[in-house]
Order: sequence, then C-alpha cells, then structure tokens
Amino acid sequence: MKPYLNFDGHFDWVYQESYPQRLDQFLGGLSSVISRTVWVKALGTKKIMLNGVPESKKGRLIRQGDRIVFDFYAMAREILGEELCLKIPWQKIYADDNLVVVNKPSGVLMHRIGFFDFSLVSQVEKDLGLSLHVVHRLDKATSGVCVFAKSAMAAATFQKTMTEGGIHKIYLAASHFLLKKLSGVNEEPIGQDDPRIHSKKQKVDPEQGVRARTRYRYIGSKDDLHYYMLRIFTGRQHQIRVHMQSMGAHLAFDELYSYTDYSKFPPMYNYSEENLGLHAYRLRFICPFTKALRIFTASPIRYPFLSVEEALVHPHREFALHTPPKTVFHWKEQEE
Repeated sequence: MKPYLNFDGHFDWVYQESYPQRLDQFLGGLSSVISRTVWVKALGTKKIMLNGVPESKKGRLIRQGDRIVFDFYAMAREILGEELCLKIPWQKIYADDNLVVVNKPSGVLMHRIGFFDFSLVSQVEKDLGLSLHVVHRLDKATSGVCVFAKSAMAAATFQKTMTEGGIHKIYLAASHFLLKKLSGVNEEPIGQDDPRIHSKKQKVDPEQGVRARTRYRYIGSKDDLHYYMLRIFTGRQHQIRVHMQSMGAHLAFDELYSYTDYSKFPPMYNYSEENLGLHAYRLRFICPFTKALRIFTASPIRYPFLSVEEALVHPHREFALHTPPKTVFHWKEQEE
C-alpha cells in the first residue's frame, strides 16, 4: 500500500522504510504533479504534523515509525489561495440492500489512482455514508450507468453474474464519420498496442489479440454527428473505441484513437477526452439476489449527445428509409 490523500484531503502515514529520509524529499516523492517548492511552502504553514508536533524544517530526518499527518486542502487554501475540495456530481438511479446504481459523469475516475483520491466511488460513499465496492467499471471519459455493491459478498455475486454473461450492456456512441454498413457485428480480436503511444492503448490484433464481440447499429444523424447504439458481449479494454476505429468511424473527440499513424506524435499521457462520444446507456440483467429482471437506463445530457433525440426523428437522408424508428433504444429479443 502506498501513501495517499483520502477523499477529504487528509494524509495520515507511518513511515515504513528502514533508512532515514529528509522530510521534504519524502513529501516531494508523494506526487509528480506537486512541486517540491509547494511542499517547502506547505512546511512553512506549520500544518504538517510529525509525531503530533508541527514540523517546519525541510531537512528534518524522518525514521521508521514516524507518523506524518496533514490536511492538504487546508494547506492549499493558505499557500495557493485555491479551494481544492471539489464535489463530483452524480445521480442515483436505484438502490437496494445489495446494489447502488448511479449515473456517472464523464471525466471522473471510478476509483482512486495515485496520490489523490478524486473518484466517483469515494464521493458516493461520502454522500451515502456507505462503504462500496466497484463492480461495473467505466473509463474516466465515459458517462452513464455504473454499479456499486454494498458488501464484498454482494460484489462477488454480481461479478459472477457478469463473468457468466448475464449482464446486457448497451452503449450510445457519437462519431463524425458514417459507417458504410448500417448495422453488424465486429468480432476482431483486441490486443495491447505500442505502450510508447500510451500505456493503455489497444488495437485490433488478429494474431495475438483476445476474442471481442460488439454489435452495432446506426440510429441517426444530426448536423455533423452520427449516432450509433452498441452492445458489447465481451469486456475488453477500450473495446468500442477500438472496434469503431477499425471500421473507419472513431468516436467523436477520441484523441487516442483518432490517428492511423502515430509516428509523428509524442507519447500521449495527458490527452483530454472531456466530450468523448461514448455513453453507457443501459444495463439489463436478472438480479442474482431477487431473481427479478432489472433494467437501468441513463439518457446522456452532455455534448456530443445533446442532439441524439433529434437525430432519431431526423435521420441522415441517405438512410432515412432504413433507419429504425425511435424505439431503436430497445433491442429486439432475437438480438440479445
């Protein structure tokens, strides 16, 4: 386990190394996005506690067993003049004794990664006063329906249902490109791409990739955006993004999958996908606890999906005769 700030900005860590280390060096190694200068200023606030006593000397040696405690948000207000304690917006769709289903905003991590805890699960836990387990993950840039479990037992039961294919996952996608085929199934295997581009980037890999299956259907166009509904039968990383790119219609604002030649670009570690054209629209499953059919839907309320309802009424003229009616939002049973 590595030292990190909790969701409220509190740090409480017992130094575990057998060798002594300067306090400013220890603090500087906590995060790559906070400069050592900021940590020196933070020590000057006398808000960093070493074994219960305010410590301001940057050269103070810490040893195994020493306890370092501070409130990072309080220090940031004093030295940066910024309020860092932000609230993540979310909407509760459903809750019972085992599950909590929410509508996730885009641009938010599902769970903590790295030094800062700015995650959806922590915000929901704080607001509901519960300890939750992430059982249905969405990428940071993807919005829509996601699920938390209220206990380890509930999490294991729900994940078993997922691995057995009992969860039907329906997504909405937006692209600036129109596919040649109105509908179909993409079964191209997916594997790891060159990590020098990005550590998480995937690609179609017929030789070494693993099985992936995506059903897609064009549902309409509005202005320069074309909308698709997709169901994924497997859960490969970036599956929809990779399959849409492979068919010639990468998702809107998907910088990572927008190019066919990456040789002229530096590694892409800080790209922005705030308006990524991907939304988890619906989950459908037989609840493993009550055996009842559960269908949870979250309509997108962000760009580039603001015109999706109009697109269903006014489909692209070339496909007007072939575009399904508005009830396209419901998959037919034979396609399940």
